[in-house]
Amino acid sequence: MSKDPAFLDELATVKNPLQNIVQLNDNDIRFSNRVMKAKSRQERYKKGYILLEGKRLIGDAIQAGADLLT
Repeated sequence: MSKDPAFLDELATVKNPLQNIVQLNDNDIRFSNRVMKAKSRQERYKKGYILLEGKRLIGDAIQAGADLLT
């Protein structure tokens, strides 16, 4: 198995080919980084971030044309 971080990153995610969405595992470092940024009021304001959880909220955001950060 390759020790290349990009290769390991690909193994840790599940990509949906029909949509440009990447599902992160609970132990994925990118998940914790995104959550920490979403919890920071200053970071949310500066970057315009919002954290959505759940199929309905994410689906509504996609239908509304929101730009997704994966």
